[in-house]
Amino acid sequence: MFGSPSAEPYAQTPELFFEEGIVGQVPYAGSIYDKLPVIIQMIKSGLATGGCRTIDELHQEAHLELQSPSALQDAGIHDMIPTQSAQEL
Repeated sequence: MFGSPSAEPYAQTPELFFEEGIVGQVPYAGSIYDKLPVIIQMIKSGLATGGCRTIDELHQEAHLELQSPSALQDAGIHDMIPTQSAQEL
C-alpha cells in the first residue's frame, strides 16, 4: 500500500499509518509532540475521505454513518476502550 500510487496524494508512510473510523481512547501512549504528525495526517485523511479541502467545508458537507456492533467487531479494532456506542451518537 505504501508504495502504491494511491498512497502518494495523502503522503502515507509506514510511520504515519493509522486506522480510520473508530471512536475511543487508548492507554497513555507518550508525549503529544511525538504523536502530532500522525494526528495531522489523520485530519488530512478524514478531510480527503469526506471529499473536503477545509474544515469549514467539512462542517457544511459532512454526513455521518453508524456502524453496527458486528461491523465494529469485524473491523478488528484492538487496544481501544470504546467511548461511544452507536446509540449515543
